[in-house]
Amino acid sequence: MQDVFISGRDIPVMIDEFACMFRFIEASGGLVQNKRGDLLFIFRRNHWDLPKGKLEPNESVESAALREVSEETGISNIILGDRISDTFHTYRVGNATVLKKTNWFMMHYDGAESLIPQLSEDITLAKWIPKDQLIEVFDNTYDTIREVLARAGVVNL
Repeated sequence: MQDVFISGRDIPVMIDEFACMFRFIEASGGLVQNKRGDLLFIFRRNHWDLPKGKLEPNESVESAALREVSEETGISNIILGDRISDTFHTYRVGNATVLKKTNWFMMHYDGAESLIPQLSEDITLAKWIPKDQLIEVFDNTYDTIREVLARAGVVNL
């Protein structure tokens, strides 16, 4: 893993100037914990991930996070918790490079609904994973997801 450090007096302005070089997308997602303490993960494109997705026009980051978790996993009545952090990553779409900012929130779920992966979004599995079995995820996920887990206090990097 490689780190990028940005230093300066006005970080938000620096980030805005940096983002101008890319097609910018904003997303929100959640780290959902159930009443047993298990964490909700999705399996998409051969990697473990957390449910997240793009904001709709005029949608708040909090509403988007709740909506995306529900759409991608099939559960409802999710309780929004504290903001964990934001992550940034880039990827290519055709000839364009996209910079994606994801707003991450802690969430809680006390229900008993069956998980239903959103197949139209290439999600083949939604699964509750006990914290003591996170090695299954850690060995096959993205650096940004490891960072979210660390910032939420779930793992130590």
